[in-house]
Amino acid sequence: MTDREIRALRDRYPGTRILIHAGRNWLAFGDDAKVVALTNVSGVSLDSTSGEHVATVPPLALEQVLKRMVAAGYRVALAEAT
Repeated sequence: MTDREIRALRDRYPGTRILIHAGRNWLAFGDDAKVVALTNVSGVSLDSTSGEHVATVPPLALEQVLKRMVAAGYRVALAEAT
């Protein structure tokens, strides 16, 4: 999924946190990555690449991350990278 496609999703669904399925893991970028990292779920990592934050969520942690984000009041969308 390109930066342009991610921006289009953010524009189409304002206020929604987006996690993208890429390979085995789920990824979140920018502010979405910071929110994912704040869930404090084991296995979730937060890195900074080229000045942008990237959170990686392994498949086994996805359900717990989603539960915590929704419980905290966030809207979450899952997207499939193609």
